[in-house]
Amino acid sequence: MKTVLGIDVGGANLKFADTDRNSLSVEFPLWKYPDDLASRLSQSIAQFKSPDAIAVVMTGELADCFIDRQLGVKHIVEQARNAAKECHVDRCYFYATDNLFREEVRLDVDSDRLAAANWHALACYVAAKVCPIGLLVDIGSTTTDVIPLDDGHVATRATTDYDRLCEGSLIYVGCRRTPVCAICDSLWLQGKQVPLMNEVFATTDDARILLGSQPESPDDCESADGKPAA
Repeated sequence: MKTVLGIDVGGANLKFADTDRNSLSVEFPLWKYPDDLASRLSQSIAQFKSPDAIAVVMTGELADCFIDRQLGVKHIVEQARNAAKECHVDRCYFYATDNLFREEVRLDVDSDRLAAANWHALACYVAAKVCPIGLLVDIGSTTTDVIPLDDGHVATRATTDYDRLCEGSLIYVGCRRTPVCAICDSLWLQGKQVPLMNEVFATTDDARILLGSQPESPDDCESADGKPAA
């Protein structure tokens, strides 16, 4: 097998990287356009040099458009296979938290292992190639992963989001989409401590722009109010 294209199907972004070290990130709000996933994947796959196979990892199965996680996994698997077929890629694999890639997927057995498995893929790579012992912290737009590594392996028995939430290795705070009211319940304003409204009036992305740690992006309208992030 000459070239493999890795794809991370998230709820808000599609990320691509091949074995020639080419990469691409595309904004795609899956929860808004679930039926367009295959076509968006095809458009991006076509920008790479004829891969022999694609390898998929996912978190988008948790998007609001899916009634449950298993249906989300099923949809992403089907859409990825349709995209591979459209791009004349014969082989399509899916990563699971047992550190194996599956070409054949049994949804009744494999859904929990395929769902939200991107953290495990990253942690296994870091443990094997970068740092065999340590704590991996991955801060995304919506969540933060805190993953212990030991002796070149992922040092946690938690594999599902539920188990990871319970043990504290999955934290629903990110650098972009998290509502400010989810982080604190009051702020000082004009010399008074004022309670925050439990509304999505502002996100961590807004806070970062105001603090100067994130540049303005007039073309980005995925903000709390749907207006340019500026």
